[in-house]
Amino acid sequence: MDSMMDIDKNPILLFFASLEPAGYSRRRIKNRYADYFASLNRLVQLGINESTHLIICENTMAIEKKHKFWQLASKFPISKSTNLGSDNKGFGELSMARKAVQDFPELFSHSGKVIWMSGRHIATTRSIFEKSHKFSEDVLISKPDFFYLDGTIVETEKNGYVNDMFFSIKTGLFLEYLDYFNENSETMKENKIGSEQILSMFTNQRNLSTKVLPELGLLRREYKSYFWRFEKSNWHIC
Repeated sequence: MDSMMDIDKNPILLFFASLEPAGYSRRRIKNRYADYFASLNRLVQLGINESTHLIICENTMAIEKKHKFWQLASKFPISKSTNLGSDNKGFGELSMARKAVQDFPELFSHSGKVIWMSGRHIATTRSIFEKSHKFSEDVLISKPDFFYLDGTIVETEKNGYVNDMFFSIKTGLFLEYLDYFNENSETMKENKIGSEQILSMFTNQRNLSTKVLPELGLLRREYKSYFWRFEKSNWHIC
């Protein structure tokens, strides 16, 4: 089969990671490495890397190359940047995505779809990736609630809200989305517009067709700090 056809066959999967944010405790960074490894390793276990062009996007210039996360990540293309997204995590990921396009233009030129996945989310099934291959609409989005393992349920705002921890979009529109962010980023920062709102605004202003996933089947550990020293983690599924 022609190599160009091979590229067209599979979507790009952007796996976003921020391994060593400034000011984080050693314990918390150690846990982040463990979570990112679990997330990436699960994708490999599910065979997602065999049906996508997986790109690792990392923005803290982490140097712990001996960790098993890096041993696994080194098997895939890696896009490194220094945009920490300290004021707005979503802005950081958008900047990381632009860097990935610059680093691997050939893939983006010939792949039909892009899957966006914030790392540290652990996939429980292949379902959302299979749907990311098959959807015919412009964008595959989600509006999941959060179910914590201690029994707490957090319902998310459904009107004018799109969760951007995981979504899929046709590549041409993805590139337009990055341009839209770049052209409006300063105004968005001044008005404290979050990345979920940016995705929703772009989708509405372009009048894009959407397919909505009510749930994702992703597991994630959430951290909370107490008294500047003590940290507590709580798992949730969405």
